[in-house]
Amino acid sequence: MVLKEILLFPPKQEEKKTDKAEKETDGAKLPAQNPDPEKGPDPVVSQDEGNVNEQKDDINNKNVDRKLHAALLSLSAALFEKSITDDTALTQLADKIVPGDSAFSFPRELKKMVERNSDATANCLRIMKITSRMIISLIKLNGGYVQTEVESLLESLSKASDNMLELEGLMMFSSSDHSTTKPFNSLVKEAQDCLEEKKKHAQILVTTPAL
Repeated sequence: MVLKEILLFPPKQEEKKTDKAEKETDGAKLPAQNPDPEKGPDPVVSQDEGNVNEQKDDINNKNVDRKLHAALLSLSAALFEKSITDDTALTQLADKIVPGDSAFSFPRELKKMVERNSDATANCLRIMKITSRMIISLIKLNGGYVQTEVESLLESLSKASDNMLELEGLMMFSSSDHSTTKPFNSLVKEAQDCLEEKKKHAQILVTTPAL
């Protein structure tokens, strides 16, 4: 199942921090010197260039991973919006993702996704928009989730939106088509409004006396 892979097995994006730290430490101990034509290029300078190239490779790999991640997430979101129409369907989906795990929580897993992909990049922005659609669909259900977890999720989503506001503005300004999807901050606002509406409805049910 694609959604299971996306939620539980995110792309590996962390660098080998130990090796990188060792290289940076060694580089700090040995100052760069003028190269001797007879001895060849200075080893420290070559090492610094290697570090730069390694960082570029890490960034490129991360972008490729996130681009694929966004494509798979878009497919999953479309299926989620179409097939998960009530709490029973949501429970059945959760059981398919983690059979027998009653502690599994969509809001918690979606929050992890938000926090992993909050960088101000085009791929992360796309992931956040798709995730927002899934969150809105989740909130519109009858209540198959813990409200505090959804509130915490929306808080993380709002922070990501603030972080990407400038990026999206520049992307919208440079694009000739502004009608394809809603802006990220509008999707966050829609999710927040949906949750507030659910709260009000629940409060009315609590305070209305039974006939």
